[in-house]
Amino acid sequence: MRYFRPLVFSAVLLLVPSTTMAIHWDLFYRFCPEEFIEIPGFLEDIPIPVGCEVIDCCPGCPGPPFIDWRINIDKTRFQGATLRFEGLTQKHLAQLQIKGDAKITDKGEIALGTGEIRISGLPAEMDGKVPVGFVTPKAVDKFDAATQESDADKSSADNRNEADGSGGIDISQYVGNFRVNSFRSRYYAIPCRGGTGSEDRLRLTNNTSGDTAIAMLDDRTGACNNDLFTRTAGTAGMGNILSNGSCRSTVSVFSDDNAMSYEPNVTTWTDAIGDTHTVNLQPIITVPVSVWVANNAQLVVAQNDFANANLLYNQNNTGIQFNPTFNDVSGNAA
Repeated sequence: MRYFRPLVFSAVLLLVPSTTMAIHWDLFYRFCPEEFIEIPGFLEDIPIPVGCEVIDCCPGCPGPPFIDWRINIDKTRFQGATLRFEGLTQKHLAQLQIKGDAKITDKGEIALGTGEIRISGLPAEMDGKVPVGFVTPKAVDKFDAATQESDADKSSADNRNEADGSGGIDISQYVGNFRVNSFRSRYYAIPCRGGTGSEDRLRLTNNTSGDTAIAMLDDRTGACNNDLFTRTAGTAGMGNILSNGSCRSTVSVFSDDNAMSYEPNVTTWTDAIGDTHTVNLQPIITVPVSVWVANNAQLVVAQNDFANANLLYNQNNTGIQFNPTFNDVSGNAA
């Protein structure tokens, strides 16, 4: 049996601007177990405020004094997780009623196993503040081939609307027998591209920073494939990609310091093996921005914000950078 080590994720997720605004989320991650990519920091801790998502019952709103959590963690994805709460003391933690594979640690955290876990008696507010739980998943060491094949089917079918609790982590919040909020994440393996020997190839040119770019393809290898991924800084083996026939045939590339590339209706691939499709990456798109500063003390803040924006946009391979011009009009009475 063949095993893969899914140590990392390439993810698409919904970011929440603050934990108090995170009333509800449903996250969906797809990753290639054969790729090794740095885990983004925002995946390490998933914030979940204690509270409801119904009328007169929301994080910080007047409502029931206590909330119960029901947690489901898929053992095929995770060894478990760590749950810590901001706003709860060790005394409050000791008063919680916990059922299932979980226990409170000396660090004031709750070590979660897999399966269903119930935590009862969470206070909806403490000293006027909403307690917020942070979940840090612990991935399994390996997937077997059957799990990966099943995941590929689930990924292509899009399981974002599933309600069976499989594939990730579910946290539902209850008042009595009524569910008043839910938080869910899904993690699915997708087919990976790459191999050895005689095969078709994808080649990148003008890769400015020489980073390991992300290439996403729609093509045909007997069946129509959608959103298959590979990573390369130069040339990657692609197996044998067939002529597209009735299938879509596109190549998209995301990289640091280059514009995003999208090529529809690719005709390079033939039924013969040994085809090479070349993507000539273009310079990053520079967007001019005029910034008007009416308060001189905020000039440095604006400069730092644009520097941070450029850093984040580049790390996320958007292919865009900002070129701000700062106009200090704080001394202009007009």
